Amino acid sequence: LLSCIKLYSLVKAADYIVVPSITEGFGLTCVESCTMGCRVIHSSGGSLPEVAFGKTLQFENRNIFSLSSVLLDVINGCQFIQSDVKEFTVKTHIDKLEQQYKSLLTLSL
Repeated sequence: LLSCIKLYSLVKAADYIVVPSITEGFGLTCVESCTMGCRVIHSSGGSLPEVAFGKTLQFENRNIFSLSSVLLDVINGCQFIQSDVKEFTVKTHIDKLEQQYKSLLTLSL
């Protein structure tokens, strides 16, 4: 196991982090890397498009050719897309869940 300090130093030293997850419940690896200011290349799977921020690039989920294309673009000097920092608070999460439940209840009535 890596210590938190060692993991942080490895992530900060990386040119970019690739998160090729097929599905993600939350995408903690992605969020941690973005929070550390690292450039992130992530799949379109699960929650990753919703949680990624900072300098990111996305590739099509389950598509190795899409990932290969993005990696070649990066090697050839492609610029990462800059997006605003996203905040993940308990209140924000509860508010979104409440909106979803209200929406579902309205549909079922």
